Amino acid sequence: MESKRSSKLPRTVLAGVLWLAATAPLTAQNSFEVLHSFGGPGDGVGPSSGAIFDRRGNAYGETLGGGSMACAYGCGLVYELSRQEGGAWAETILYEFTGGTDGYEPNGGLAIDGAGNLYGVTRSGGANGYGAAFELTPGASGWREATLYSFCTPPACTDGFEPRSAPVLDPADNLYGTAGNVAYELSPGPSGWTETVLYTFCSQPNCTDGGDPQALVRDAAGNLYGATYDGGSSNDGVIFALRPQPGGQWQYQVLYSFQGSDDGEHPNAATLHNGALFGSTNNGGGSKLCTTGCGTVFELAAGKAGGPPVETVLHRFGPPSQGILPLGPVAFVSAGDAFGVAGDGGGPCGCGAVFEISAGGRGKPPVYRVAHDFDGQDGALPLYVSTHGGNVFGTTLGGGQYGVGVVFEISAPPDAVK
Repeated sequence: MESKRSSKLPRTVLAGVLWLAATAPLTAQNSFEVLHSFGGPGDGVGPSSGAIFDRRGNAYGETLGGGSMACAYGCGLVYELSRQEGGAWAETILYEFTGGTDGYEPNGGLAIDGAGNLYGVTRSGGANGYGAAFELTPGASGWREATLYSFCTPPACTDGFEPRSAPVLDPADNLYGTAGNVAYELSPGPSGWTETVLYTFCSQPNCTDGGDPQALVRDAAGNLYGATYDGGSSNDGVIFALRPQPGGQWQYQVLYSFQGSDDGEHPNAATLHNGALFGSTNNGGGSKLCTTGCGTVFELAAGKAGGPPVETVLHRFGPPSQGILPLGPVAFVSAGDAFGVAGDGGGPCGCGAVFEISAGGRGKPPVYRVAHDFDGQDGALPLYVSTHGGNVFGTTLGGGQYGVGVVFEISAPPDAVK
């Protein structure tokens, strides 16, 4: 069984990124720093998630390949980056996947609980071959991996398959996520973890409820929000909500259906900020410079007097020199600026860019700035950004010293990207 959309981190991309070579030195005037280049002996290749942080400021993430050679390019691993005296960062490999019942190709991102345990998913492997959810627990003798659930239960895979986005934790340590065309909940119990399907997408005629769901986000009331890459009234994706109801039921609602024109098409993810949802669309926006539009950044806010939510396009991408085809969610710093990545365009090598969008003030439109252009040596094909301590952290799928990805930091972004 193949997932409906394979353009996100296809397996063949690990071979394809190897040609990305160093082309130019970093510029001294910016605040960009490569914290780690993947691909050294025994290291991971192709970072497949952004960075999350523990209370001590250590960063955690995943690589799609590398580590164990039981798979063609290695089965992937989970790593930790820790800041050392003098400011350098050191990598520790926490777990290497074997390609068996523990899964392989970890991707999408991790969740961390108050005790420092890490949770994630693999899109392949597991008991049924179509992905698994796992937990990594720290201990005196290292980290211990436990497979919590294997997706695609025979015969029909109605519980989902090939998960590609980070799980979300609630205060009771239940996990929420998407796999294939379902939104699920995984709950711990005396006999292990059990799955509940919260909603099956594309269950309405012509997929007007959306198809191919992306990562979920959760608000303080327990509501879940997300985006679907396809489906909706114009088959260009939707923004949706899942709300818990009495008796353990969940109510599904399409908040906005993209029309594939100036409003964008194929949303990547949704981020909650100040009561509104923000995100990017991979295409659309009306630009004639790209075949189906160069993408947008949008805000979805509550309508007036109980009316439907209202979408506002904050930026339409183009020309290519300013970055095009955004990927993944946007992330906010304390100053209120949003950061994200454009997977294509940017500088001379077209290796992608990090962008910033800040409020225009006094009724003026938002201001778009390129925070960093990748040149191959410092990374290429950026996928994710996150924020921590007022700085921006992210990963690229390619580029760097070995051509297979980096972790980077942009420090003090409000001052650095004028």
